[in-house]
Amino acid sequence: MKSAEVFGSEKTDEETYEYDRMDVTIRSSVADTLVDCYTALGWEIVERGTDGEAVHCSMRRPHDISKRDHRQYLQVRVESKANEAAKILRHGHRASAIISAVLGAVSLAILALGILAMVYASAAIDYVLGAVCVLAAAAIAALSVRLCVRVARRESLRIRERLSECSKELTALYCIIRTTFAEGGEVEDAV
Repeated sequence: MKSAEVFGSEKTDEETYEYDRMDVTIRSSVADTLVDCYTALGWEIVERGTDGEAVHCSMRRPHDISKRDHRQYLQVRVESKANEAAKILRHGHRASAIISAVLGAVSLAILALGILAMVYASAAIDYVLGAVCVLAAAAIAALSVRLCVRVARRESLRIRERLSECSKELTALYCIIRTTFAEGGEVEDAV
């Protein structure tokens, strides 16, 4: 798609270079805050749509806006924190998932070995070994559940702490942006 057609209608060359344009997709849970930040940074929402859990925004702002570099710096900081929060949510319970998958596979393998030993038993010792394997598989499964719950609780606590830090930093950045640009403050004091 040509840059002149981004918003669905033809633009003249003069109008195309008069504005900076940006399209973003934002998680709906933080969309209102980020859109407020974007508008405080001088972006005008030209088009906004929702697609499930995502909000799509097409924006523009005058290319020769005052304090453009400072606005861009604050915008990058806000986007970085928002992306960090999304990454924390996306990769939050990785360790517990890996532990449960590995221990579950080991438990199933030992269970299968025990069942095979009991089915194809030719002596009494084979039944005993099969029963021991089945019991060991049950014990490993029970211990893996307990271990995974403990690891998941630690991960959840760590996730809450990291998300709380991100939220505090986003709130502080939002306050800086609002007081600096929406109320006419000086950028150098805020940054």
